[in-house]
Amino acid sequence: MSVKKRIVLVGTKNVVFCVAIAVLLAVVGSASAQLTWGPAEDVVVQAGDNIVENAFSELGWDAGACGEANCDFQFNSLTVTGGYLEAERLYSGTVQEHVINISGGHLKERGGVATLGYDHNSTINQSGGILETSGFTAIGRSAGTTEYNLSGGQLLIGSDTPGGNGNLYMPGNDPNCCGGYGSPGVVNFSGGEIVIKAEDWSPTGLDIIGQSWFNAPNGATATWDGQATTVTVPEPACLALMGLGGLMMLWRRRA
Repeated sequence: MSVKKRIVLVGTKNVVFCVAIAVLLAVVGSASAQLTWGPAEDVVVQAGDNIVENAFSELGWDAGACGEANCDFQFNSLTVTGGYLEAERLYSGTVQEHVINISGGHLKERGGVATLGYDHNSTINQSGGILETSGFTAIGRSAGTTEYNLSGGQLLIGSDTPGGNGNLYMPGNDPNCCGGYGSPGVVNFSGGEIVIKAEDWSPTGLDIIGQSWFNAPNGATATWDGQATTVTVPEPACLALMGLGGLMMLWRRRA
């Protein structure tokens, strides 16, 4: 009996030790992960990934163009379902058409420049999670039409500058930005939240809903709280209640 008990205890200790080592390796591995992507790869960032790239990192840029080691990370498509990925700059559509899908997790650009749809079309589909850019964010530039389809989650612009310095631009369709480029992007906004942080008023702040490139359902609102413009759309249930309220008001007037 005592022998059996001793064997069980030893086995339990071994299991606990192995589990502890596995957890430690997972944490260390995820924290020190580095990008080694190639142009033809379909990359997935998922729960447990924790990737923070160096000061020269340019996600989606032409490989080898920056002249520094480990700086340019090209890809075929990028899918973020969980976890965390941070780079100095974020591009898409540089050397080929790109698709970025975000359904969870956190994708962050910290260096002040994010250009989606640089020289080729790009499609960004966000249904959840967070896409965070630290300042200047352009959608579209010089080829075709880049689409940002936001149905859930949060697009956060201007997050790292004290006081905020967020700007959402459409090159070729915005007189405040990037003259000479004739292919503006399109934002299809059906859910989630857009937050643009700025010191006073972003060029496409409170009037974002009136822009020709911004497609949103009736009821979408943009509000300014002194620090940021927040764009939201009512939930379907709220829209239904609003519609019912309107019908009741119409009925009372007729009565």
